[in-house]
Order: sequence, then structure tokens, then C-alpha cells
Amino acid sequence: MKSNGAPFHDREEIARRRRRAGKSQKTLAAEAGMSAAHLCNIEGGSANPSPEALARLAGALGCEIADLEFTPEPETADV
Repeated sequence: MKSNGAPFHDREEIARRRRRAGKSQKTLAAEAGMSAAHLCNIEGGSANPSPEALARLAGALGCEIADLEFTPEPETADV
């Protein structure tokens, strides 16, 4: 998912780390300076976080931005 220059983000990893940290969407959203509705949309795949928002989420989750980014598998050429 890439839109408006936002980095690829792994929405499932964001939700997984949030749950592992024992945080509700409301709590994590407040810590990251965004609305709970926006975080819900990010985790649900209907919104992309800005690079700044992704950095704030990583900070609130105690991880690196790279931990929340999705790395697509390289495409292989048919031979």
C-alpha cells in the first residue's frame, strides 16, 4: 500500500505490537498524537500513516520505524 508518498507500512505488525504491548487503539493513538479513528483506519488498511505518524507510532511502541514497514518480496522474472 503506497499513497501520497507514505511509506509501505505493515498494518498487521502495528496491530500485533500494539496488542503485545497491552495497549488499546485509543491509548496508542493518544501516545502517537493521532485520533483512535485514524489508527483504526491504519490498522484496517483504509489509511496510510505519514512518515511522521509512522515514526510516532514506532516511538509509542518502543520499536524502530523499519519494524513497522512492509518489505515486499522481490519479483522474480519468468525464465
